[in-house]
Amino acid sequence: MIVQVSEQTDAVWIQVTDTGVGIAREELPFVFQQFYRGADSRPPEKRGMGLGLAICREIITAHGGQIWVENNPDRGARFTFTLPKAIEMETPLA
Repeated sequence: MIVQVSEQTDAVWIQVTDTGVGIAREELPFVFQQFYRGADSRPPEKRGMGLGLAICREIITAHGGQIWVENNPDRGARFTFTLPKAIEMETPLA
């Protein structure tokens, strides 16, 4: 697994790349949906509940960021997310 961080003008970009089997192209649009589990990529005793990536997406978007996934051209998958360096608060802290 490789983690890369880069700083842009108004955001921080984080990329997590693995060297696993990757994600089937037809499954890519669904990986962030609640309870979605890919087709038999793991044995039943090691499969999750399909919540991890959905929770990641909710946390990141709640903080004004974005997340997406793409297959790594060499092998595996690459998850990228951005977080703004600063956000405007609707209601200032008292």
